Amino acid sequence: MRNAVMAGLVALLVALCSAPLLAGESAEGVKWETDYKKGLEAAAKSNKLMFIEFTAEW
Repeated sequence: MRNAVMAGLVALLVALCSAPLLAGESAEGVKWETDYKKGLEAAAKSNKLMFIEFTAEW
């Protein structure tokens, strides 16, 4: 029983570590856009969602 649990955890760890490699895009492949309208156009052309980060200094 303990060996089965350990094997399952190892398999899960391997799957989680290899997921970014299998995803097809790396962090270096992401083009960050600072202009909202340009980003919206690029997302629409590639049929992808947008990630918008808002910050402020008060």
